[in-house]
Amino acid sequence: MEFINKIFNIRKSNKNIGRIFNDKLFRWERIRVVLMGSKGTGKTVFLTSVGDQLKHHNPKSFNLNGWKAVFDSDQDQKVQENALKGGRLFEYAQAREYLAKGEWPAKTKDWSVLTIPFTLVKNVNGKEKRRQIILEMLDLPGERVADFAMIGRSYSEWCGWMETRFGGISGASGFFKQYLAALQNLSSVERDKAIALYKEFLVDEYCNYTLSLTPSIVKLGIHGKTQSKGSREEFRKDLEHTPIGLAEDLQFIPLAKENFSQSSPHFAWIKDFEKAYNKYVETIIAPIASWCSHANSLIYFVDTLDLLNRGAQVYNSEKKFAEQALAFFKHRKPDLPFPGIIDYLMGLFVTRIDSIIVVPTKADRVYDQGDRMVKLAHSMLESVVRTMGLEEKKTAFISCAAVDTSEIYKEEMAIRARIKTADGNIELKQFKVRDVPEDWPESANWQIGAYNWPNTFPMFDEREDLPPKQRGLDAIMQRVLEINA
Repeated sequence: MEFINKIFNIRKSNKNIGRIFNDKLFRWERIRVVLMGSKGTGKTVFLTSVGDQLKHHNPKSFNLNGWKAVFDSDQDQKVQENALKGGRLFEYAQAREYLAKGEWPAKTKDWSVLTIPFTLVKNVNGKEKRRQIILEMLDLPGERVADFAMIGRSYSEWCGWMETRFGGISGASGFFKQYLAALQNLSSVERDKAIALYKEFLVDEYCNYTLSLTPSIVKLGIHGKTQSKGSREEFRKDLEHTPIGLAEDLQFIPLAKENFSQSSPHFAWIKDFEKAYNKYVETIIAPIASWCSHANSLIYFVDTLDLLNRGAQVYNSEKKFAEQALAFFKHRKPDLPFPGIIDYLMGLFVTRIDSIIVVPTKADRVYDQGDRMVKLAHSMLESVVRTMGLEEKKTAFISCAAVDTSEIYKEEMAIRARIKTADGNIELKQFKVRDVPEDWPESANWQIGAYNWPNTFPMFDEREDLPPKQRGLDAIMQRVLEINA
């Protein structure tokens, strides 16, 4: 475990050096992008639309500042065979099939990577400029982000982090303190009761809208077996047969610092919990973190419209979730075992995320008010993004509808979209929607359900050579590909 932690402290090899090797020796420039955000924010739809736009690029509807993207099918076959060994490729065809039927893709159940090889071509003063790119974009289930706190932390350090994390949230600290207090009353032979106590804490947190349930296996399973949504009792029933770890004999739960004393009756549990924790990190978290540590850009998705409708408690939980998600990518001096000049030189080979784009999604559900959605996202997350240490020009807030589901009628100030009617049918209708507020409501006056926008359904052509309409997706890709006008 110590060895893994040191690797993650060093983080990743220098991107600029890597680009020199890619461009000059092998011609292909590799760009890696991490997509993060809580569940339901549109990451899967975003990836599917990116695949469509780059495989069948139409410069008139997808503006890349004068560049034309030419998909390389021959290189694609080689890339797909070699991409993500030991991992998963993004199920692009399956996601596209859902959209072609007018349905949203199924929930992401495991991490996966969309890989697209293409050439950017542009005529400049009679000369053809070319960039050969292998674009890799990781689709990460929001539930897995909760486990990022394990990266670089031993089991005992994670226990301390849990106490700090859940002790500092209004409404959540009581649940965790109750759990730790009840834990102290158990004898050394009551480990199963201790695990049951932690499961009860997770049930309380689930009902408290906490997004950071960890280990995430309690919500997502080892290979994406999603636990049911619903009431407290439904989630409790799910947890009855769900191990807190990789298996029944590889379970672990957080302990209080007092339990690490040799005089504690629970000290005997620590060795087994450490083993289970380390195995969990190596199996579930390390592969994801390793991939992320070599990324160039981060796109963080936030559903501002949904947050407005769900109230202050969910807003605060989402903001805390974003802080935890982005913490892994912060610019910081690497912890290297070399003094002086050696430490400095080694630091040159430590890269972090070069840029971040915060994307308020589903801009097609409102009437031409993407600028207000951007303002809300900026107000919510600007301070969090600033802690990452990036230059201001390397951060952006861009509203987006990766698949535009509505048409704007300016004269009536209305939109037309496919929505579900009261009888359960999906019909194309024209209607007016409420305005997006200029700022987040005050907590005291923020009522759940006060802000509501209709759920729209995709209008997506079955022909793969006809990419969907989009809003803002091309602006995002301009920044990802570092394309200037």
